[in-house]
Amino acid sequence: MTKLLSRLLTGALCASALAAALSAQDKPKLQKWQIDPYTDNEPKRIAAAGYVTYGPMPFGNLHANKATTADIDKLLEFEKILWVETKHFRIGQSLPQWQVPTELKTKNKIREELTEMQKVLPGINPKTRRLDPWLRLHLTAYRMEKLYAETMELFG
Repeated sequence: MTKLLSRLLTGALCASALAAALSAQDKPKLQKWQIDPYTDNEPKRIAAAGYVTYGPMPFGNLHANKATTADIDKLLEFEKILWVETKHFRIGQSLPQWQVPTELKTKNKIREELTEMQKVLPGINPKTRRLDPWLRLHLTAYRMEKLYAETMELFG
């Protein structure tokens, strides 16, 4: 009886180790540009920023053969698309670095938004002169969620 129990436990441990190894292989290795410098793609920091995931996630839902963001990435492998899913939106963006204008009104608006975002993404520098692709994605997500909240407030 103890030999049988020992074999069952050994078999269960081996199966568990094999399953863990296979699931680790399923996750594709991310390239440097796919790693968010503000969250380091850490699940707790992603959630703290108010995000669901950086992908893969469903893309569109009207076709019988549902596509994912991973499918889009394979199809457009020459394009570096950053993905984020917030509570209400799925956003794919491929924008280059952008210089913050010196014009005071725009500069102050962006600084104000970055200061607000800094509460959930501590690595943000509100006084930055350049918005890198990841920061532009975060700013887009922030603006869309803010607009969603304002719209819901208007409609009650």
